[in-house]
Amino acid sequence: MSNTPNFVSSSSLCYNQCRYHNNVGYDLEEWRVSTPINSAYFYAAILFAAGFVFVILATTVANLLAPHSRTKEKLQTYESGETPIGSAWVQYPLGFYIFALLFVAFDVDIVFIISWAVIFKQLSFFGFFEILFFIVVLALGLVYAWRNGVTRWI
Repeated sequence: MSNTPNFVSSSSLCYNQCRYHNNVGYDLEEWRVSTPINSAYFYAAILFAAGFVFVILATTVANLLAPHSRTKEKLQTYESGETPIGSAWVQYPLGFYIFALLFVAFDVDIVFIISWAVIFKQLSFFGFFEILFFIVVLALGLVYAWRNGVTRWI
């Protein structure tokens, strides 16, 4: 038997758990080099950092190379080629904002309902009554908004 150490793997891939066995007395039991999950996070972090650096670098270079001269034409308000008349400040009715909030709320709720539908068979009756309660609360919110006249302008 030779005195050279050999690596014995507990799985088919040595990067999961590599064990160092020989008769000299070295034993690195469960020494983890890297796992596929850790390397996936590592690659994701590298891509995230590269994207972040690219955005910062591109913005900085664009600001350094762009001309910064102010002229009368550049400071004018541009409205699709038309000369603006009057003030651009207009107060919108509160109903528009509330309707937009209702739209966002129901749009997010659709995402929850779709994710519920994906695992519907695993949830059984409990999941059915849970989503039924969720939809009833949504309907009560819509009835409340309707009665207060939020949807009157539609």
